[in-house]
Amino acid sequence: CWVCLVWCGHSLNLVGKAAANSCPSAVKFFDFMQDLYKFFTASTERYQILIEKLSKKKSGQFYVLKKLSDTRWFCRAEATKAIVEGYSEIEEALTSISSDKEQKDIVRIEATHLLQKMSSLETTLFVTFWNDILERFNATNKMLQNPKMILESAMRALESLKLFVESKRNDFDKYEEAAKKISHTDQYVQSRTRARNVRLNPLDYGKAQDANLLPKEKYKVSAFIPVIDQLCVSLTERLYAYEAVRSRFGFLNRIEKMDVENLHAAAEALVKV
Repeated sequence: CWVCLVWCGHSLNLVGKAAANSCPSAVKFFDFMQDLYKFFTASTERYQILIEKLSKKKSGQFYVLKKLSDTRWFCRAEATKAIVEGYSEIEEALTSISSDKEQKDIVRIEATHLLQKMSSLETTLFVTFWNDILERFNATNKMLQNPKMILESAMRALESLKLFVESKRNDFDKYEEAAKKISHTDQYVQSRTRARNVRLNPLDYGKAQDANLLPKEKYKVSAFIPVIDQLCVSLTERLYAYEAVRSRFGFLNRIEKMDVENLHAAAEALVKV
């Protein structure tokens, strides 16, 4: 059932993409990551400033910024890891460029803009959260690429992934505390409500009256929970589809151990599909 497992891997990629587009905050977050990568890689000088900052890490090991890929969505795991592991150094590089009077004004303005976004509680909260999610997605995806993986094992891996994602629903406070330590702020950015982007396909959020919610709760219900819900919904849909495949073709994995009667029954059931 190797074809089925390739399908599983591709489908898991679609699960991630759906979650990344589940709410405006998620879209803006990944747009920021892409803008950050473009800013440093568009100039050899700026990229060198970043590398010099990263190379001074006490551990001696660092991760470079990665370009986001639409076709290889799991590359985003490396992208979020690079920001989590090199947050302070990236921040220092942006600060250095924004205050360098020898830089062009447009470059300094862009660096300042990126620095403001990166230093926000929302960005740091999402980068730590997405780093956890993407690391687990990436690990599961690698398991699905194993040519020895059977469909039943693949389904168990997806079920485990779903349980992992569901467990994160109660971890908002943990991510917020981690974000406060990284960003050195405990204030959420106050912004006006904007119209829903037509390219988004979110779950049914935004209809409830949230004007009286505290910034923390507003961010939780408008950004954090929608991503988790979309991941769970998409994973559930995939599991239902894989169960249909397993019920039809799963017997092929144990065909050598089946007696003639059960083999004929399984084959007849498949023919009737």
